[in-house]
Amino acid sequence: MTPPSKRLILHIGFHKTGTSALQEALYQNAETLADVGLIYPKPLCKFQSHLDLPAALFPDELPWVEESFGFDETFDHYAQVVQDAPAGSTIILSKEELFIIDQRRQLHEAIHQKLGSLPDTQTQILAYTREPVAFLLSLFHHQIRVGAYDGTFHDFVNGHMNLNNARFDKRLAGWRDVFGAQNVLAPDYDQAQRNHGATGIVAD
Repeated sequence: MTPPSKRLILHIGFHKTGTSALQEALYQNAETLADVGLIYPKPLCKFQSHLDLPAALFPDELPWVEESFGFDETFDHYAQVVQDAPAGSTIILSKEELFIIDQRRQLHEAIHQKLGSLPDTQTQILAYTREPVAFLLSLFHHQIRVGAYDGTFHDFVNGHMNLNNARFDKRLAGWRDVFGAQNVLAPDYDQAQRNHGATGIVAD
């Protein structure tokens, strides 16, 4: 059986794992990267990430998104981008809000129906994870920095924050069930930082 000639990577996060830096680098270098077979499609939204994907899936959970995106129109658009890509291409779609899906299997299946079984394409889910305490500390420092929280770390993890946010294996279980465990990649963010220094997951 001939293996697929194209690869679609759906990068779903998680928060505090360099997602914004990665999206910025891919967006700003999209033309150069396309020349070597790595395609970062221009988002339908006004941002550097593919916020239109989660906005099309669960608009009521993203009230700050001013634009409206239909599910079929949005996902069919990116499916066509993949199908139009030359053989040998890797296509990356990236937005960390996709991790909100967690255990809602019907949303995993909806994405799989549109993007998981495209002809001549292997679809993989990419989610950088972290050691839970490091993740919670980073999230705590971020919320302090932006003024969203002003308490102690003890209170942060004992009431303010849902600790299930740091249970990455559980949060990826639905993706593994629907897309196959072999197609869900969960590299360690901190290890990528150690391996690549300042370039972090962009180089990774």
